[in-house]
Amino acid sequence: FQAQVGVPSGNSVIPQFVRFGAPASLTVTLTSSAPSIGTLVVGGVAGSPATVSIPIGENISTFNAPGRANLRPLSAGNTTITATVPGYQQQGNAIRTVTVSP
Repeated sequence: FQAQVGVPSGNSVIPQFVRFGAPASLTVTLTSSAPSIGTLVVGGVAGSPATVSIPIGENISTFNAPGRANLRPLSAGNTTITATVPGYQQQGNAIRTVTVSP
């Protein structure tokens, strides 16, 4: 999973970069609604919630290890992955339902 920040525009966002000179990168919290079905893994650590960062000067979290977020399937069913950043409004893409099959 990757997280992106931007300015709301209909059902999507216009990318907005984290400003240079900002005090820190943005921390995005990812949560699995059913961690017994699918749990999150970031940097080799499994659990829900999990966090990823959006670095200063970027608008999206890394897709490269070790900062990448993955879903570890554990059993059949559905889980909803939700992304939140304090002070930012969620858009539709911040909530995704994942079906896990055995």
